[in-house]
Amino acid sequence: MRPLIPWRSRASVWLLVPGLFGIAAYSVQFASETAVSGYWPAAFAGSAIFLAFSCAAAATAGAWEGRRYRAATAAIESSSRSSAAIVIDHLWTPLTAGVLLQLVAIVLMSRNTWGAPGGPSALVGLTFVSILFFHTCVGFTLGRWLPPVASLPLSLLASYSWLGFTWSVDYFPLRYLAGLVISDCCSVETSLDDRAPIIATAFSVLAGCSLLMLAVARSASGGRLRRLGVQIGTGSFAVVTAVSLIASAGLGPTPVVDRPQSQAICSGDRPTICLFPEQREQSRSDAVIRKAVGNLTRSGIAAQPTVRASNAPSTPATLNLIVQVRMTKADLVHSLTTSVLGDAEVASCGTEQDDAERFNDAAVANRWLIDAASNGIVAADEVASALQMDDPSVFSELRRAPLPAQAAWVTATIERLTDCSVGHIPVPSA
Repeated sequence: MRPLIPWRSRASVWLLVPGLFGIAAYSVQFASETAVSGYWPAAFAGSAIFLAFSCAAAATAGAWEGRRYRAATAAIESSSRSSAAIVIDHLWTPLTAGVLLQLVAIVLMSRNTWGAPGGPSALVGLTFVSILFFHTCVGFTLGRWLPPVASLPLSLLASYSWLGFTWSVDYFPLRYLAGLVISDCCSVETSLDDRAPIIATAFSVLAGCSLLMLAVARSASGGRLRRLGVQIGTGSFAVVTAVSLIASAGLGPTPVVDRPQSQAICSGDRPTICLFPEQREQSRSDAVIRKAVGNLTRSGIAAQPTVRASNAPSTPATLNLIVQVRMTKADLVHSLTTSVLGDAEVASCGTEQDDAERFNDAAVANRWLIDAASNGIVAADEVASALQMDDPSVFSELRRAPLPAQAAWVTATIERLTDCSVGHIPVPSA
């Protein structure tokens, strides 16, 4: 009985070994960048970074299958089997090898995400399979028309170059055709723009089919495809590429959009704290934020009635701050106090002395906010400052003043940081 996978002729089986080694080595070398905690969209889309390995294996194995197809051209022309059935027989093992390698990559990337709300995206999974299909077709086409000594290294080079080069160019639409750009998704406050995987999927499938037309030209069972396969394949590839570039023209450097605030869960009153499920279930972020806001209020700093996890600038009614999954108490206090300090940069108002004074006042206000907010939560010296003081004596002088005067100075200083019309506000005396 003929084995399901003829070992001597299925290069994809042997290419699994270096592919697995490459994925494992990359994961160990860049451990902090290849593990996402608690957010499935980021973990699943982030595993796209490993496509360099799975696509390389699929393309190289596809080139070997193209060589087999080329060697059997005479038999294929006289075969009663359809061209589609023969091509599928050659393509399924390279594609399967690539999918298996990508599954390993997904497991490694999401190892700190299991148990978090949500799950893998079916759309992104389909995109990975489509991209692997395209690279398999690239290798198969090269193997069909070139000898192994040229097709094998060229398929590997083409696969790596297509992913790596397009990811680095400033012409953003080209990035979306290759698909590696989806690895830039996302923080917990953002989500993947669905247009990115849809464009990559459509291009990969249609462009891959165009390449197959080139590969089977002059040996296909259909008369028109046998005679005009090269012209049809080349023309359709050009049209697919042009349409895909036009479709992705409106996308920016990263395929992320703000996550709908309707997905956030709000609780409490003054402040009402709105966090996404991942931020609530992985830690006690809401309790830490509520206590820190209460500390600031008791210290004399007026707080907005709503605190929300968002990248957007704060408003008079809402304090927006960054809340990552599994943040420490110190990091939460840092994020809160940085948001209270203000979203805009400290204004540069002309003279060097004035600028230095403003920056130091901002750093003093930041340190004061940290001391006030961290009370009963974490030691203040464990919380990193957003700005560094050039003249710590100003902070020492401020701390000697009555607490209401300290809070009033901090509030007034925060308001003047971006307003050059307001001059220096002296630190209150003891």
